[in-house]
Amino acid sequence: EICVSTGTQTRVVVADFSQPSDAVQTIHSKTSDLDVGLCVANAGMTQFCQLHTAQEPDLLEVIDVNITSTVLLLNYFSKRLIARGQGGGLIPVSSQGIYIMLPNEANYTASKAYVAKLGEIIHFELKRFGVDVTTLLPGLTDTDMITGHEMGEDWEWDFSKTPFKKMSPRSAVEEALNALGKKVSISPGAGNRIGLALMNIIPQSWRFKLYEKIFGKAVNPKYDWR
Repeated sequence: EICVSTGTQTRVVVADFSQPSDAVQTIHSKTSDLDVGLCVANAGMTQFCQLHTAQEPDLLEVIDVNITSTVLLLNYFSKRLIARGQGGGLIPVSSQGIYIMLPNEANYTASKAYVAKLGEIIHFELKRFGVDVTTLLPGLTDTDMITGHEMGEDWEWDFSKTPFKKMSPRSAVEEALNALGKKVSISPGAGNRIGLALMNIIPQSWRFKLYEKIFGKAVNPKYDWR
């Protein structure tokens, strides 16, 4: 679709982000001949379970994919963009979930909080080099990650039972690109931004009770945390 609509060419590089150092090395070897002006650090995975029931390899895989690969990728491309001398952009992808309570997804949510703070700080570190950094904090977005939670008889969430509406990936991407260089971070969707603003003025204990009620309706009873 990109090639057809823009007349540009694409190059597909396959890399395993559960092996962060190897993945970045692969990207380097396959793209070193290209003038890269934008890096979107969007690789991520979720983990649906309560922390005390998780196995160590699964916990570490989420951290490797969501945190280690992201910081190494941003480190690598920030150097390339600075050396490029023509500016450029970085878009780390976090999650709106860092501001709310996502039961059964503690490791995932915490990993995305790391990405948000990392993006916030390098926004200011790289500004003097002409490199723009804006962190994307999407809410419920119609992607394979969400579909994976909802498919099959052994579903985990039924998001139709929450007030949250899925956003199209195209809309989220458009808002991220429009915000690049203008904002430290962006949570796409007016409804998402209003919801977050309201949550920030509600006492934390009330917030937890509210989300417990919302997600209690949406979660498969076998995964109820209460």
